[in-house]
Amino acid sequence: MNDTQRAIHAAFIALYRKQPFDKMSVKGLCLQAPVARTTFYSYYEHLGAVKEEIEDELISGILTIAQLKGDTVLQKDLTAFFTQTLCYVQDHWDENYAFLVSQPNLSYIAKWKVAIKAHFSLRIRDKQTMTNYELILEVIASAVISAYTWWMEHPDEVDVPKLAEISVEMLSAAERIL
Repeated sequence: MNDTQRAIHAAFIALYRKQPFDKMSVKGLCLQAPVARTTFYSYYEHLGAVKEEIEDELISGILTIAQLKGDTVLQKDLTAFFTQTLCYVQDHWDENYAFLVSQPNLSYIAKWKVAIKAHFSLRIRDKQTMTNYELILEVIASAVISAYTWWMEHPDEVDVPKLAEISVEMLSAAERIL
């Protein structure tokens, strides 16, 4: 990604935090970035493409932490996994805040749930045929995203290391149930 695309992403998030997506315009984004409309259209067909690219980059970062593409060290060490995930969320606070709090983005939330379920499925491969398996994964994914959302809404009320500890305990309990 180049500097122009980063500027477009930053402008998109700034606007997304202030106004409904359906009220946003390419013209307004270009003024915010600032970039020419022709420049915008050389990268993107429409605002939805920018939104989707930001979503996919955020999810890619989460998947990288879960190391779904490589070794499984963090899959086994939930404390390290959650600590790194919390740091990642903090490093991308503006984007996550925009998509979870300012204007909940159901597409982003659904993609994140898929990532959580994939990570958890790697931990409990032998249980995938169990009754209610998908329901349990949905509850876990929803709870994790709800916890991150609550943290973003109440950042001064959350002890971040304790949040990681709570998350680890919750997933460990779910593994015992399965």
